[in-house]
Amino acid sequence: MVWDLDKQEALEKNDPPAREVVKKWLNKKGYVAKDHPDKYAVDLVISDEKGFTFFVEVQRQGVWQREQFPYNAVRIFQRKDRYKNYFEGKVFFFILSYDLTQAFIVDSEKAIQEKYLVKSNTQPNAYYIPVADCTYVFINH
Repeated sequence: MVWDLDKQEALEKNDPPAREVVKKWLNKKGYVAKDHPDKYAVDLVISDEKGFTFFVEVQRQGVWQREQFPYNAVRIFQRKDRYKNYFEGKVFFFILSYDLTQAFIVDSEKAIQEKYLVKSNTQPNAYYIPVADCTYVFINH
């Protein structure tokens, strides 16, 4: 149970500020960004003035402490692949630096592919998407 408590504490520490930064950034881009009402669903519901809706899952990377991302690929846990079908593929993953000033964005259609899946006996299975297949953005807030 200690692991679950640590996981919950990490979520409470990292998730709210990451969500707020992404919401503000998207709002500046002309979108309406809100928290998803279902806490077990994706993090954010995004819409534009034409009624187009998409969804965002936010992830803050503690290892991304400097300007340059320290790896060649971003990681998305396999358990999040349910979002691809549930939301008809209109899900974008925002992988943010720890200081919340940079992000890689990748859509679920591109990210959730068998070729990126790495299975492990010791860690949760995850998709490792090359950073070259993601969109890099600087977040000025």
